[in-house]
Amino acid sequence: MVDIVIFTRSRKLPERLKFRKRKGLIDEVSYLRPEQFAPRLKAVDSPTLCYLDTSAIEEGKLTGYLRNLRAKANILYGIIDPNGKIKDVAQLFHQGAVDYLDRRALESGVGMSRLKTILDYVQSIHPTLLAQAAVSTRERRRAPYILSGSDWTSVETGREYTFSMMYIELDGKDQMEKNYGQQNLSIALASFRKFIEGFVKKFSGRLWMWFGFGGIVLFPFDAKSCPALTCGFRLLLFKHLYDVEGSHFPNFLSFRLVLQIGNTPYSEENTGHIVSDSLNSIFHLGQQFVRPGNFCVTDEVMQFGHSALRDYFVAAGTFEGRKILRMRLPVHRYIRN
Repeated sequence: MVDIVIFTRSRKLPERLKFRKRKGLIDEVSYLRPEQFAPRLKAVDSPTLCYLDTSAIEEGKLTGYLRNLRAKANILYGIIDPNGKIKDVAQLFHQGAVDYLDRRALESGVGMSRLKTILDYVQSIHPTLLAQAAVSTRERRRAPYILSGSDWTSVETGREYTFSMMYIELDGKDQMEKNYGQQNLSIALASFRKFIEGFVKKFSGRLWMWFGFGGIVLFPFDAKSCPALTCGFRLLLFKHLYDVEGSHFPNFLSFRLVLQIGNTPYSEENTGHIVSDSLNSIFHLGQQFVRPGNFCVTDEVMQFGHSALRDYFVAAGTFEGRKILRMRLPVHRYIRN
């Protein structure tokens, strides 16, 4: 299987490229902006078919993009050229391209049959490359995980499992403790906890640890998908509904979210005594790296998250040897009557 990544700014392109996930053929299909080109290529660790839309690239920079595509041995690449920027198409293939789509091809629609032709062609010139893709995919899915499943039915207390782990903490703790009376603060914090607990439950999340201003949520993990990513994304988008309708705080809230995949022993009692490197890691990430009001995830999370969400995250750097991605924050506009 291969991943397909299309770098473009066009909103119409997904309608014309009929590439879809298919078992045994395509693992993921992603549409990313050119700004994500360098970090995405750097993160590629298995054979991937990349399409570059030349209409999204300044003409003076196109040569550099093509050079980077050619530089990685495990990248297959095709060119989407609706405006005819490429003058010597044959040279593209001499330099390793496996596909070229002009305006006429796009208007006709590009389907799965073309992809099969491309992969047959690749098989003829690189007979081991697709076999490497299959092995790489199996290894990625099989990684050192102790699967907790798609729900909580098989999770037993006292045993270690792999979970999607979410860290959440309100910003401005010190200021709140100074400005709010103890009773009012306790009521407001209890309301926030109830909101979080109810929200994550819709995604099979379980509020596991709570420390007044925040805590840890666990989601079962089956190495097939990561609903926790969708949960965090929606939580940050819709938090203002809670601010307006349910919050006991006088001001709009700001909180940090972190999501990673990690291992920990599971217990429903005495959670404060649990020893886990993954727990230490997520606390360090949340408290030392993530800025107020932001949602950050490890690149491992993005491998299993819904592909449609990848376009909303950008590279944020590295922390303790892991690549971190940050969600693009929505712009809120308030209108006074």
